[in-house]
Amino acid sequence: MPKQDQKSTIGSINCVWGLVCSLSSLDQQRNNLSLFNVIDQINLPSEVYEQAKKGQPVGVQIPIEVVMLWRRAIDTKIDDRALAFDTQVELIDPNGKSLIKILTKVQFSSFNRINRIRLQGNGIFVTIPGDYVFEVSYKTLEETGFHDIFKIPILLTEKN
Repeated sequence: MPKQDQKSTIGSINCVWGLVCSLSSLDQQRNNLSLFNVIDQINLPSEVYEQAKKGQPVGVQIPIEVVMLWRRAIDTKIDDRALAFDTQVELIDPNGKSLIKILTKVQFSSFNRINRIRLQGNGIFVTIPGDYVFEVSYKTLEETGFHDIFKIPILLTEKN
């Protein structure tokens, strides 16, 4: 049996993937998730970055969602306990500055194998053009500090 990657595992829960898109939809009848306009790059007018040079991050209104899929690593026939933990998604700019933090609780009910988390927003903050990252971290309900689990990159460029 292959060894589990400890960075993406919380006890018996794995974070399978995470991405950024402009819209997602969950079909309640079929339990299918549809992702629309997956985002890995955003082109913004140079005026946005000129405003940010004045010292404060600039808010840009665009529809944006961070979507993650969490899955039990152990079959529910073996371990069907209800589980809960906290996650934090933090937007970090190219200089390492934290621009926003979003906290949410993830709950697995008994016999629930997967859990999709959708964090919806109507904009992001920017400082300079470059590689930004949404850092995802977790903590159990008993812990006080968060542990990094994975990163979702996004490139913000200057449109001429």
